[in-house]
Amino acid sequence: MYVGKDFTPIETEEARTLGFNFVNFLRPNEILQSATWSVSVLRGSDSNPSSHLLGPPRLITPDGTTLQTGTVQGFGGFLTEVTYILRAVVNTNQGNTHSYFSHIYCEAVV
Repeated sequence: MYVGKDFTPIETEEARTLGFNFVNFLRPNEILQSATWSVSVLRGSDSNPSSHLLGPPRLITPDGTTLQTGTVQGFGGFLTEVTYILRAVVNTNQGNTHSYFSHIYCEAVV
């Protein structure tokens, strides 16, 4: 499911940790048990988009809650003038699987 909002554009030299909170998908006391992130190209050209994943994904407990409902992933080295799709697929302690995605554009440095 598209989250409805794109990430702020990034420059080639930047590295960021980005994430999603799945709280709106989850039942009471349901938490994330695992997450897998992927990168693909929406517009432009990049022959190896998965190379922009930096390190393993992490599960998090977002501020204001006591439940592990979020996941974050490091990203970097994107190619200029390419729009990427960042997708997280999570599994929960109640046997459910959910997916969120958004876009990020790598802008040229002027």
